[in-house]
Amino acid sequence: MDKTSPVRHLHFEEAAELAYFGAKILHPTCIQPAKYANIPVRLLNTMDPNAEGTMISNETEKGKIKAVAAKENITAIKIKSSRMLLAHGFLRKVFEIFEKYQTSIDMICTSEVGVSVSIDNTKHLNEILDELRKYGTVTVDHNMCIVCVVGDLEWENVGFEAKALDAMRDIPVRMISFGGSNYNISFLIRECDKKAALQSLSDQLFNNKYRMKTIFPIEELRKLPTPFYYYDVDLLRQTLSAIAKEASKYEKFEVHYAIKANANPKLLKVIRTSGLGADCVSGGEVQASLDAGFPNDKIVFAGVGKADWEINLGLDNDIFCFNVESLAELEVINELVGLKNKVANVAFRINPNVGAHT
Repeated sequence: MDKTSPVRHLHFEEAAELAYFGAKILHPTCIQPAKYANIPVRLLNTMDPNAEGTMISNETEKGKIKAVAAKENITAIKIKSSRMLLAHGFLRKVFEIFEKYQTSIDMICTSEVGVSVSIDNTKHLNEILDELRKYGTVTVDHNMCIVCVVGDLEWENVGFEAKALDAMRDIPVRMISFGGSNYNISFLIRECDKKAALQSLSDQLFNNKYRMKTIFPIEELRKLPTPFYYYDVDLLRQTLSAIAKEASKYEKFEVHYAIKANANPKLLKVIRTSGLGADCVSGGEVQASLDAGFPNDKIVFAGVGKADWEINLGLDNDIFCFNVESLAELEVINELVGLKNKVANVAFRINPNVGAHT
């Protein structure tokens, strides 16, 4: 592939995904003790020992896709049967056949009346097919390939799977697997399409080759009424990733995003998935943070002149802290807390020897 670059950091789970799907990295079983003991592992190149290499640890770089890899010599099997509809035990019978012949399954997709699986060991393929035909119509596709995208693929990360799918728009896809892991989305394609698929994914996910063509449709934007705001979510994720990386260097160090800077709901969800907290200066911003899914214990309510309903909103949702701006505000919070029989965390904003001169 063109324009490839080394991967400098991987989570142990990301390394395991890449190893299984074809990348020549340490076997997952080999590094399990280091994973459980939280010991980072640095992978170096024997041909270039002075290179930085790849650090493998239990730390996840939030909001970042790391690599793509492929695994060839895959066979796809589809079992279609009306007996599967609303019937329990059907999948168990299918899986027991593969267990009987000690054949591992790579990918699996199901529907109401069918199930598709992929395998990389065809030693007992004929025997497996004979037994599967007892339960329905069986079709087989040979010379297939699994292509996987590895990174922070939590289901709450908005748009990542869409970017991978967009990159595969010109590639016939036999199966898609997403959701079984927080670090992987896999595509089953023909081996003859492997190179084109890997290049397209690399261009889309890492090289931004299609940015002006698909991510920034100028002609479509011209049709929209103004004012109109276009946000570069890729750049936002890169910035958030850099912030999270720096913050992780310090013990008990938290970064909170000022909601007043931009309260766009979709952007807030992206920011929330990066691990940042929310800094609010109004009840509306507290509600926007809650709606975006920010954890209650990562919401701080600052700002002057808080109304009773705003304070009650924070108390009812057990937010992390109120930044108190005056003694009068502290008295109001204390009164409202007493009515609810709760305890509130407060922080004092103190400006020593600074007068307003008004």
